[in-house]
Amino acid sequence: MVQEGQENELIGVDLLGKSLTQVRATFYEFQGTTEKQEGLVELTFTDGTCRRFEVGADGESLRGRAGPWVDPFTAPLSEENEHYVRQHGKYTAFDLADEPGYRQIIGRRVSEVRPIFDEESGKQIGVVANFDGICLCIEVAADELYVSFEKEGTR
Repeated sequence: MVQEGQENELIGVDLLGKSLTQVRATFYEFQGTTEKQEGLVELTFTDGTCRRFEVGADGESLRGRAGPWVDPFTAPLSEENEHYVRQHGKYTAFDLADEPGYRQIIGRRVSEVRPIFDEESGKQIGVVANFDGICLCIEVAADELYVSFEKEGTR
C-alpha cells in the first residue's frame, strides 16, 4: 500500500476494482490566463483513495503519489507569496468531472490496469486504467504529461 506522499513502485496497480468519484488537474494560472498544457492529474475513488500522476524528476518517467494535491499558495497569503503569485502565477486545481472523456469515467470501476514501460530504459512512463471499457491513458513524453481516452482493446 502506498502511504501519502510516497511513490508507488508499480504505479497504478493498486487502483484495480476501485470506483472513480473525482478527477482534478492542476493548471498554471498567470494574469488571468490558464495554461492547460502542463500539470498533474489526480484521481479520487469511493474508498477515499487518491492518486496523483505527474512527470518524474528525470522528465522521462511517470511519478505516482498518494493523497490529494495541496496548494502551497492557499489564503491567507503572506505579502511575499502575494507578490510572487502576482509576478509569476501559480498552479491551481480544476475539477474535470464535466469535461469530455472524464465525465464518462466518473462512477465507473477500474477493471484493468496496465503499466507502460519505455523499451530502452525500462522506466515506467505511463499507465492505462480501464474503466469498464473506457481506457484512461496517462503517459509521459519529453517532460510532458499526456492524458488521452481510448476504447478497450485499442492499445
